[in-house]
Amino acid sequence: ERDELMAALSSLRRNLSEMQQREYSAYEQVKQAVHMTEEANLEKTKALVQCDQLKNEMERQRGRLERALAVQLEKRAGEREVVREAMKKENENLSSMVMSLSQDVATLEAQVDKITREKISLANQLVEAQNQNASRDIEINKLHGAAREVGMHGEKTKLSEAEE
Repeated sequence: ERDELMAALSSLRRNLSEMQQREYSAYEQVKQAVHMTEEANLEKTKALVQCDQLKNEMERQRGRLERALAVQLEKRAGEREVVREAMKKENENLSSMVMSLSQDVATLEAQVDKITREKISLANQLVEAQNQNASRDIEINKLHGAAREVGMHGEKTKLSEAEE
């Protein structure tokens, strides 16, 4: 009986030892699994923190870029308005200059018309004066001719009187 009990005890000790070994092995596996889970969670947390940091940085950069864009758009709008005003002023100046030149042209055309009328009038007066001079020349020539005849006739008469 004692041998049986010793055999049973020995069998129980072996079983206990195997169980302890299995328990230790299971414990080590669980311990390793917990360690790996903790490391995975740590990596996950690091990744989430890094994602949040990147997200925050992107938001800051986006904000900076939006502000820079707004400044540039405002600057461009201001420059566009300055150019628009300059072009408006230049257009007004050119319109004023065109109007002034148009008035000058109208004035000069009126002067040209007046001078042309005066020239025609003077040309007509010249022609009339030349015609009058020609008429006077003819009359003077007639008078000279008559005076010569009278002078010749007068000499003939004086000669005749002297002969008599």
